[in-house]
Amino acid sequence: MRTLTLLTTAMLCFALGTFAAEPSVSAPQATAAHSIQENADAQSHDALDPGVREMLRQQQLAANKKRQAELKQDTDKLLQLATELKQYVDKTNENVLSVEVINKAAEIEKLSKSVQKKMLNQ
Repeated sequence: MRTLTLLTTAMLCFALGTFAAEPSVSAPQATAAHSIQENADAQSHDALDPGVREMLRQQQLAANKKRQAELKQDTDKLLQLATELKQYVDKTNENVLSVEVINKAAEIEKLSKSVQKKMLNQ
């Protein structure tokens, strides 16, 4: 039972550890790229009339709100999946590893990677 619990804990930590995993683009690089893009956008926006600039700003705000809502929904789902995984593991013993446990851990990993991508694409 202890081995299964440790294995499951390791699987969960691995799945949730994708948040802490080193991304393909480091935070300073992502920030620098984001700043360069913002400067390019600002320069191109200067050439636009104020009405178009306001419309673009409103679109950016709406996109940010949508992304934030999706992140909240996905993290709520991650919490639910992790809780379900723990319940499945608590029901098993050292001789039985449920397919549900493996599938749940894979689902957690997939969703956590999706959340990480959304966070990096700010």
